[in-house]
Amino acid sequence: MARKTARILIAFLTLLFGLTLTAGIPESVPGPLNEDSGLPVASMMQAYTNDYGDAPVSYGSADHVITTYPYLRTKGDGEAGSQYSDEANGDDQNGIDDEDGVTIPDLKQGVTSVFPVRTVASPLVYAYLSVWIDWNGDGDFADKNERMAENIRMPSGTSTYNLSVPVPADAIASRPTFARFRIGPRVSSPTGTATSGEVEDYMIKIACTNPDPPKVGQITQPSCQTPAGSVVLEGLPSTGTWTLTRHPDGETTTGSGASYTITGLMPGTWSYTITTQSGCTSGQSDNIVINPAPLTPSTPVIESIVHPTCSLPTGSVNLAGLPATGTWTVLLYPGAIAHQGSGTTLTIPGLEPGTYYFTVANSDGCVSAASADAVI
Repeated sequence: MARKTARILIAFLTLLFGLTLTAGIPESVPGPLNEDSGLPVASMMQAYTNDYGDAPVSYGSADHVITTYPYLRTKGDGEAGSQYSDEANGDDQNGIDDEDGVTIPDLKQGVTSVFPVRTVASPLVYAYLSVWIDWNGDGDFADKNERMAENIRMPSGTSTYNLSVPVPADAIASRPTFARFRIGPRVSSPTGTATSGEVEDYMIKIACTNPDPPKVGQITQPSCQTPAGSVVLEGLPSTGTWTLTRHPDGETTTGSGASYTITGLMPGTWSYTITTQSGCTSGQSDNIVINPAPLTPSTPVIESIVHPTCSLPTGSVNLAGLPATGTWTVLLYPGAIAHQGSGTTLTIPGLEPGTYYFTVANSDGCVSAASADAVI
């Protein structure tokens, strides 16, 4: 009779306990699930009641009250406050390393990656996953494209959710950045306190999609008036800012737009690489050869003057010091009267009484300074 009474009492308590569990959809149920079997196991007492994130301080504080469920793979341990750290490993080194719910895949600009997220949830409490990634590396999760999961409901028990994430083509790649994963009730922000669940922060690195090398467009060689050359570089990133680096001397130029004209190139052989706003660098462009500037000819020398005579009413001037190679053009002033020829000397006859001076232009078009005056 005693055994029968005991069985009836156990059955009654079981029914009563079950009704209590299902009546209000509690935030937690007794004991965490065993990862492999999904069955409840004994839980450990926590020194602190909240699990905090550990990304750098600029990302703000996020914490979840530690209840039986839900959590990411290993149940979170409690901390007295935020575990801000440069590499998002402050929580890993405080108590147990409970930041193990997410496998970070290889990430590359412009390529979609899958984050396996291991969750443990109760059939009696809805659990939601929210994820933020700081794509531009500006120290927050506030930009419009940085929430990658918005309250996605997770299944009960132990499961793996494969979160598909398109990595932006301009995601920061020159330095690490950070991601925040929150599981628990619905949340609208990457910061603040949630009534249950866990927060896990991760430092991530994104591989470059290197831009194409700059394309060499029109090259302008130095001239008599401009001693340096220039080049038009094309095929540059059309969005964002970029930095051109000149080789071999490493001089940099920052700008924007799909083409850019580099000026002030002294004679030599140059090439360029381009680094995008996100920190990815191209290979080197084709060589850009800048020739030496053409030489300005020497000033014509008035070697001798022949004045008019009783029998010859006009005079003449003998010039020397003209360019020894190529053709040249001597200009007689006033009037800019041209005399073309070659060789180092020239005689200009038929000069009426007056004052004259001369310049010479070589085959490159460079013009000398004016000569001294020749008075007839």
